[in-house]
Amino acid sequence: MYCIGIDQSYTNTGIAISKDGVLLSATSHKPKGKCKAAKRLNAYDFLMLYLTEVKHGTEDDVAVVYERIRMHSGGHISMPYIIATAALCGTIQEVAHELGMQCYSVDTRAWKKAVIGTTEKLANMDKIQPEKYPTILWARKQGIVQDDERDNDKCDAMAISQTWWRCNNMLKDELK
Repeated sequence: MYCIGIDQSYTNTGIAISKDGVLLSATSHKPKGKCKAAKRLNAYDFLMLYLTEVKHGTEDDVAVVYERIRMHSGGHISMPYIIATAALCGTIQEVAHELGMQCYSVDTRAWKKAVIGTTEKLANMDKIQPEKYPTILWARKQGIVQDDERDNDKCDAMAISQTWWRCNNMLKDELK
C-alpha cells in the first residue's frame, strides 16, 4: 500500500510518498500563475504527472491523503480562505478520481498528534515558526531531508503520508 501525503496551498504544496509505513521521498511544488485559478490548473498538471508516475510504477493500492480545511484560523472564520482552499482540495480529488486512487482528508491536529506526537508549539533557535518546528524536527529525523530543512510544507506532507498507518480511523473518504 502506498500513501501519498499532500500539504496543499497556493504558495507551496508539499507532497510525500510512503509505502507500507516507510517514508520513501518528499518534495514540494510552487504552483505557477497570476491568479488562484491559474495556480489550480498548474497544481492539477503537476499532481497528474506526479501521481501518474506513482500509479504506473506499482500494482499496489494508492491512497492520497491531504490536509483537511481548517474552518477556524486565528480564532475567526475566513470565508475567502475556505472557498479558495476548497477549490484546491477539489483539484486534488479530481486527479485522484481520474487515476482511480482513493482520496482522503485528515485534520491537522489528528495527524500531528498521531505522527509527530504533539500539537504543541516549540520555541527554537532556528527562527522557525514555533507551531511548525515540531514537524520539521520529526522530518529531519526521518533521513529524507537535510538537517537544515526549513520547508514546512514538505515536512507536513511527509507526516501526512504516514497517516494511513498511524491514524487511519481519522481519515475522511472524500470520494464517497
